[in-house]
Amino acid sequence: MIRVISIVFFIALIGIGGTVYYKYFMVYSEGAREGVVLKVSKKGVLFKTYECEIVQAGLRSNSGNLSTNNFKFTADNEAIAKQLESASGNIVKVYYLQYRSSLFWRGDNYNYTNSEPGQYIVTKVEVKKTPAGGGYF
Repeated sequence: MIRVISIVFFIALIGIGGTVYYKYFMVYSEGAREGVVLKVSKKGVLFKTYECEIVQAGLRSNSGNLSTNNFKFTADNEAIAKQLESASGNIVKVYYLQYRSSLFWRGDNYNYTNSEPGQYIVTKVEVKKTPAGGGYF
Protein backbone atom coordinates (compact mmCIF):
# COMPACT_ATOMS: atom_id res chain seq x y z
CA MET A 1 0.00 0.00 0.00
CA ILE A 2 2.82 2.40 0.86
CA ARG A 3 4.48 1.60 -2.45
CA VAL A 4 1.32 2.56 -4.39
CA ILE A 5 0.97 5.82 -2.44
CA SER A 6 4.65 6.61 -3.08
CA ILE A 7 4.25 6.01 -6.83
CA VAL A 8 1.10 8.15 -7.01
CA PHE A 9 2.81 10.91 -5.01
CA PHE A 10 5.89 10.75 -7.27
CA ILE A 11 3.77 10.95 -10.45
CA ALA A 12 1.77 13.88 -9.02
CA LEU A 13 4.99 15.66 -8.04
CA ILE A 14 6.43 15.24 -11.54
CA GLY A 15 3.15 16.46 -13.09
CA ILE A 16 3.02 19.57 -10.88
CA GLY A 17 6.71 20.31 -11.45
CA GLY A 18 6.31 19.91 -15.21
CA THR A 19 3.29 22.21 -15.27
CA VAL A 20 5.07 24.91 -13.24
CA TYR A 21 8.11 24.71 -15.52
CA TYR A 22 5.93 24.85 -18.65
CA LYS A 23 3.91 27.89 -17.51
CA TYR A 24 6.56 29.98 -15.73
CA PHE A 25 10.08 29.02 -16.79
CA MET A 26 9.98 27.61 -20.33
CA VAL A 27 10.59 30.22 -23.01
CA TYR A 28 7.50 30.25 -25.24
CA SER A 29 9.01 32.38 -28.00
CA GLU A 30 11.91 34.66 -28.72
CA GLY A 31 12.22 37.39 -31.27
CA ALA A 32 12.87 41.04 -31.98
CA ARG A 33 10.76 44.15 -32.42
CA GLU A 34 11.65 47.63 -33.58
CA GLY A 35 10.22 50.97 -32.56
CA VAL A 36 10.78 54.30 -30.84
CA VAL A 37 11.46 54.27 -27.10
CA LEU A 38 8.50 55.86 -25.36
CA LYS A 39 8.96 55.05 -21.66
CA VAL A 40 11.42 53.52 -19.19
CA SER A 41 10.48 53.35 -15.52
CA LYS A 42 11.55 51.50 -12.39
CA LYS A 43 8.52 49.98 -10.65
CA GLY A 44 7.67 47.68 -7.80
CA VAL A 45 7.07 47.57 -4.08
CA LEU A 46 9.29 44.66 -3.06
CA PHE A 47 10.97 43.72 -6.33
CA LYS A 48 12.03 46.71 -8.46
CA THR A 49 11.94 46.01 -12.19
CA TYR A 50 12.47 48.20 -15.25
CA GLU A 51 9.23 48.48 -17.22
CA CYS A 52 9.56 49.89 -20.74
CA GLU A 53 7.48 50.69 -23.78
CA ILE A 54 8.21 51.27 -27.46
CA VAL A 55 5.88 52.55 -30.18
CA GLN A 56 6.01 50.51 -33.37
CA ALA A 57 5.10 51.80 -36.79
CA GLY A 58 1.49 51.38 -37.84
CA LEU A 59 -1.84 51.13 -36.08
CA ARG A 60 -3.81 48.24 -34.66
CA SER A 61 -7.45 47.59 -33.98
CA ASN A 62 -8.31 47.58 -30.30
CA SER A 63 -11.97 46.78 -29.47
CA GLY A 64 -13.20 48.39 -32.68
CA ASN A 65 -10.99 51.46 -32.26
CA LEU A 66 -7.67 52.25 -33.90
CA SER A 67 -4.76 52.79 -31.56
CA THR A 68 -0.98 53.03 -31.73
CA ASN A 69 0.97 49.81 -31.85
CA ASN A 70 2.73 49.89 -28.48
CA PHE A 71 4.89 47.07 -27.15
CA LYS A 72 5.37 46.84 -23.38
CA PHE A 73 8.11 44.77 -21.78
CA THR A 74 10.51 44.38 -18.87
CA ALA A 75 14.22 45.11 -19.24
CA ASP A 76 16.35 42.18 -18.07
CA ASN A 77 18.77 44.31 -16.07
CA GLU A 78 19.79 47.87 -15.21
CA ALA A 79 22.33 48.11 -18.06
CA ILE A 80 19.64 47.42 -20.66
CA ALA A 81 17.29 49.92 -18.97
CA LYS A 82 19.99 52.61 -19.02
CA GLN A 83 20.70 51.89 -22.69
CA LEU A 84 16.98 52.25 -23.49
CA GLU A 85 16.74 55.41 -21.39
CA SER A 86 19.64 57.02 -23.23
CA ALA A 87 18.02 56.05 -26.56
CA SER A 88 14.70 57.68 -25.68
CA GLY A 89 13.12 59.09 -28.86
CA ASN A 90 15.38 56.99 -31.10
CA ILE A 91 14.57 53.85 -33.05
CA VAL A 92 15.73 50.72 -31.26
CA LYS A 93 15.55 47.01 -31.95
CA VAL A 94 14.81 44.94 -28.84
CA TYR A 95 15.41 41.20 -28.57
CA TYR A 96 13.03 39.47 -26.18
CA LEU A 97 12.07 36.21 -24.54
CA GLN A 98 8.36 35.54 -24.05
CA TYR A 99 7.08 33.41 -21.18
CA ARG A 100 3.51 32.06 -20.99
CA SER A 101 2.84 33.39 -17.48
CA SER A 102 4.45 36.00 -15.29
CA LEU A 103 6.38 35.80 -12.05
CA PHE A 104 6.17 38.91 -9.87
CA TRP A 105 9.94 39.21 -9.42
CA ARG A 106 10.44 39.16 -13.20
CA GLY A 107 8.28 42.22 -13.93
CA ASP A 108 4.78 43.23 -14.96
CA ASN A 109 2.43 41.14 -17.03
CA TYR A 110 1.01 42.93 -20.09
CA ASN A 111 -1.54 40.32 -21.18
CA TYR A 112 -4.19 42.88 -22.05
CA THR A 113 -2.04 45.56 -23.66
CA ASN A 114 0.29 43.64 -25.99
CA SER A 115 -1.04 41.90 -29.08
CA GLU A 116 -0.04 38.49 -27.68
CA PRO A 117 -0.40 37.52 -24.00
CA GLY A 118 2.62 36.62 -21.91
CA GLN A 119 5.52 38.20 -20.13
CA TYR A 120 8.19 39.78 -22.35
CA ILE A 121 11.76 40.12 -21.04
CA VAL A 122 14.18 42.10 -23.21
CA THR A 123 17.72 40.73 -23.14
CA LYS A 124 19.46 42.86 -25.80
CA VAL A 125 19.02 46.30 -27.37
CA GLU A 126 20.41 47.80 -30.58
CA VAL A 127 20.05 51.53 -31.15
CA LYS A 128 19.24 51.99 -34.84
CA LYS A 129 19.04 55.72 -35.57
CA THR A 130 17.33 58.98 -34.79
CA PRO A 131 14.13 59.37 -36.80
CA ALA A 132 14.63 61.73 -39.77
CA GLY A 133 12.81 65.00 -39.25
CA GLY A 134 12.05 64.05 -35.65
CA GLY A 135 9.30 61.58 -36.59
CA TYR A 136 9.13 57.81 -36.94
CA PHE A 137 5.80 57.48 -38.68
